Order: sequence, then structure tokens, then C-alpha cells
Amino acid sequence: MGRPGEYMAEWDGWTVSLVRECISAIASAAKEDEEELVEGAIERARLDIISTRSAAERVEQDLARMSRERLLPDEKTLEKVARYEAHLSRLFHKALHELEALQVRRAGGAAPWLGWTWTDWRGARARAFIQLRGRNFL
Repeated sequence: MGRPGEYMAEWDGWTVSLVRECISAIASAAKEDEEELVEGAIERARLDIISTRSAAERVEQDLARMSRERLLPDEKTLEKVARYEAHLSRLFHKALHELEALQVRRAGGAAPWLGWTWTDWRGARARAFIQLRGRNFL
């Protein structure tokens, strides 16, 4: 039936009658009913398929988890990125408001001057207070 050591399931010469003869020979050697033998083989193949699919799903989940773990940097770096992102967001909104005010003024409207933010005002107030006290530390 092919070369010695060749796995029988991979042999290309199988026919329906040959498979039936093999099942009959195996059933008589095992002293079992042919139908029960075929049903047992089908059940075993079904369980093997379920087991293989389950193993494949576990491998996919493990790969996805490992990919996620490698995607994100450590917590300290994430905190730095979040702070930098917040800083950029504040700068962007400040520039946007200044642009809108300039556009209103250019069109002839009255727009408040948005050059000072609350943080700038607090800093200026603190500098003025220090200078007023005669201690120019800046």
C-alpha cells in the first residue's frame, strides 16, 4: 500500500471499497460491530476537532494578550505621555481662542483679549507681589 513507513491517512490510493474492507477487517479483529466502530471513529474525530479548535483559540488569545502587553509602555512613561498630551491640549485651545478673537477683531467686532490665562495672571500677580516687597527673586 505505498512506501514503507508512509502514514496510511496520507496515502492517495484509498477507494470506498478499500475503506469498507479495512473497516470490516478491523471490526472482525476487534470483535466489534462495524457500525459501532465507525460511530466510535467519527465521535473520536469530532472530539479531536473540538480539542484542536479550543487549543487554536487559546493560542490566538495568548498571542493577542502578548501583543497588547508589548504595545503599551510602562506606567511611568504613560503618565508622562498623558501629562504632555494635556499640556498640548491646553496650548492648542489657548491658540484657538486667540485665533478666534483675532478673526473677530479683524472683522471689526469687539473681542476680549485672551492673551492672559488664569495661570498667567497668578504668576504675574506673584511676581508683582515679590517685586513690591523689594525682593526681586526672579
